[in-house]
Amino acid sequence: MGGWLGTKELSDMFGVKENSIIQSLRRGKFTQIRQVDGNGKGRGGKVWQVHITDPAIPEAKRAQWLLAHAQTPAETVCALPVAPAETAVAVAAPKALPAVATLKKWQRDTMDARIVFLRLVERAEATGIGVTRAIRTLVTQARHGALPPEAQGLVPLANKRSGTDTKKRTLSERSLMRWWSEWNKGGKQAGALAPKDVEKTDLPPWAPNFLQCYQVPQKISVAHALEDLAAILPAGVPMPSEHQARRFIAKYSKLEIQKGRMTGKEFKSLKGFVRRDTSKFEPLDICLCDGHSFKAKVAHPVHGRPFKPEVCAIIDAVTRVCIGWSAGLAESSQTVADAYRHAVTVTDQKRYGGIPAILYADKGAGNEAKANSDPFFGMYARVGSSYKTGIPGNSQARGLIERMQGSLWIRAAKKLITYTGRGMDEQVQRKVYLTMERDVKKALKEGKEGKKSELLLSWQEFLDFCAAEVEEYNRRPHKGLPRITDPQTGLRRNMCPLEMWSKFLADGWSAEVPDSTELGSLFRPHVTVTTRRGEVRLFGNIYYAPELVHYTGQSVIVAYDVHDASQVWVKDGDERLICVARFEANKKDFYPVSAVEKAREERLSRRKKLKELQIAEIEAEACPAIETAPAVIELPPETAQLHQELLARARGEVVDDAPFLPADDYEAWLKLREEAKAGLPLTDQERQWITDYEETQKLIKPVGLVAQGFDPFGERYRLWLEKKRAAQNG
Repeated sequence: MGGWLGTKELSDMFGVKENSIIQSLRRGKFTQIRQVDGNGKGRGGKVWQVHITDPAIPEAKRAQWLLAHAQTPAETVCALPVAPAETAVAVAAPKALPAVATLKKWQRDTMDARIVFLRLVERAEATGIGVTRAIRTLVTQARHGALPPEAQGLVPLANKRSGTDTKKRTLSERSLMRWWSEWNKGGKQAGALAPKDVEKTDLPPWAPNFLQCYQVPQKISVAHALEDLAAILPAGVPMPSEHQARRFIAKYSKLEIQKGRMTGKEFKSLKGFVRRDTSKFEPLDICLCDGHSFKAKVAHPVHGRPFKPEVCAIIDAVTRVCIGWSAGLAESSQTVADAYRHAVTVTDQKRYGGIPAILYADKGAGNEAKANSDPFFGMYARVGSSYKTGIPGNSQARGLIERMQGSLWIRAAKKLITYTGRGMDEQVQRKVYLTMERDVKKALKEGKEGKKSELLLSWQEFLDFCAAEVEEYNRRPHKGLPRITDPQTGLRRNMCPLEMWSKFLADGWSAEVPDSTELGSLFRPHVTVTTRRGEVRLFGNIYYAPELVHYTGQSVIVAYDVHDASQVWVKDGDERLICVARFEANKKDFYPVSAVEKAREERLSRRKKLKELQIAEIEAEACPAIETAPAVIELPPETAQLHQELLARARGEVVDDAPFLPADDYEAWLKLREEAKAGLPLTDQERQWITDYEETQKLIKPVGLVAQGFDPFGERYRLWLEKKRAAQNG
């Protein structure tokens, strides 16, 4: 009563506990307070009370309280003199009003304050005073500050006008009469008293042209866009200032303004998304696989120099457990296959894992390799997993494992001084790089084996480091898992992935794992080839078994070991074993090349070609700034003659009785060597010619068969060379 609120009412008003209100009272947050007798928590059993006009109570909450308690006795709110009743304003039919929820805060506060004064007019009218006289009395009391404190403080808020001097604001008879009329016409709905929003919503005339310049993928600045706008702005349209353009961007849709500046997955990152619920699934129902370029440098396992390895991980979507991982030199099917093998294997040291029902991954080269993804003979299908891929460029659909990259691999990389990812200090990164370069040069000079710098982890150290980081990730609380009470600390926290996995095991769930006797055959890649007279070809190697003679011309399934190329397992269409074919069992000349070695050779060839292109580009850019006189070098007569003949043949000139020049058959030597590597049969003369040609290159003097003018290809090679040169010339 009288505008005094107890602690319970204040707790309901502020949405906090009653004890919080009492603590605020004791700290002196409220100033207009009193203690009254009662069964309260104050000193002597008294009850704390705060007046509604206390400055600590926001104006909006004060207005809401006054509106809710407008039926309190009249003498406690406003004492108006009694006078003969006057005719009230007729109530008109309600009109369309704005929804209260769409109003801004200042509009709602002003609306609530005006309702308080109109409720006072209503109560005065109920005593027999006319509306006009009641309004005049109310205006007089407001001008002289005679209104109750809770109502007097709402005068500046109800009389919402521009300017900063709110102390001089008061109520006017005209304004109150207008509010009364609008309120009755609106059916006494609150929205009728809300002031109109003066904000402009129309687009300025220059907006379409400005967006045309601003919404480009180069993400140019506002100043740059205005420079481009000046060239295309139509005549008669005013040129905006930079301040106007920035205000326009600030009020424009944060999503629409980025159209054209962002595309693909970058633009999708601003849009709404769907959170995928896994509560209805069990472990291993859905697993996600993804590769990641490790953001720190380690020692290469072959030459020991710094490089960034490729890591691949498979996680369970329900428990978030990383059930399998692997590391390799680069993205490859073998790295993915090894991670998958690790995921389905359960041992005494690794008690989690199993066969995923669905393996969800992107369209990476390692995931899409036929040896893994083939629907009939791929590793996923043979083990029992259904392989699914997402839409390219829509990485947020695989958000579970994309976030895992940051919490596992990037977190691990940041523990190493060789970290090169985002956030690394540039000066430290440069010092580390220069130190590694200096260490590598010193190690090469000294002929040091293994890693070339002490800043680098060796390959085995890196693998042990990754294993420890995966174990730490599986035992760290995960925000995507339910919350529990920690049995040791008694505090609430999220479950760890392994705790979630153990919970399912305790509830009776068990993982499906392949039989130990099947692991060897299950993880051998399978391909389909055609037999020819007892032979099958794989990676340029020839495998022979007499049983295959009966299958000549038929397609058979060949299983091979990635690390052992000495034999393959040949099966029929029903995957029944026909035989084990040995490497060139009908020949004895060459050694086998395993799949790993072949991939290594191909990678080496690609890297060499890239470096050759870079060297050619550097030589093409070389341009001496100062012309100097060439140095005169005396050459032996036979060497000078050979150089002259080489130069003449390069220019296309005819040299009479010129000896055979090795430069002419350089391409022949390359092709012949490639055929030898591919396993094609060569004659003894051709083998000897390759040796003599390489010796000729060293001595710059024809020797052996090269000096005799032996042509290794004859007419067949000449036709091939003419076609090649014709293709090069256009």
